[in-house]
Amino acid sequence: MNTKLLARLSPLAAMALVSGGLLLGAGGSAAESDRHPQRSEQSLVGTWRTQVTLINCATGKPVGAPVFQALLTFARGGTATETTANSFFPALRSPGHGAWASEGGQSYRAATTAFISRDGILFRTQTITQDIQVDDDTFSSTATTEFFDPAGTLVLKGCAAATGERYKL
Repeated sequence: MNTKLLARLSPLAAMALVSGGLLLGAGGSAAESDRHPQRSEQSLVGTWRTQVTLINCATGKPVGAPVFQALLTFARGGTATETTANSFFPALRSPGHGAWASEGGQSYRAATTAFISRDGILFRTQTITQDIQVDDDTFSSTATTEFFDPAGTLVLKGCAAATGERYKL
């Protein structure tokens, strides 16, 4: 393992975990006529603008890293896509793809996985798992981010908290 690269990616990886996990946890809105039949699913469906804060997993307190933005999209049927503004330089991070499900009421769970490559070669995968609470057009979430080497071995884990606002015209 390249420890210099891991040292550079560790703070960024944590940020990506938070942003990815939080983005997935956000809710969205379908047309008004579609909202009433399945309110619990409809409250998450849509795109969310998200602010992600990296936190210490043990204490839940911010780690002092800059807050960053992410976009989370949740589709009917349970698929999710997220993109983060968090930098992994010199590596590149793909958008995350995954799934979400209702946990009852306005609570949801989501997970996405993104590829992190360097010089065109897969370097890590990042999986963000988040618990999301939706309140109309806003949400809050907590997330764990796990980074795996290409063989699937866990190499780094982090936590994040996020808030989001439903994307509207």
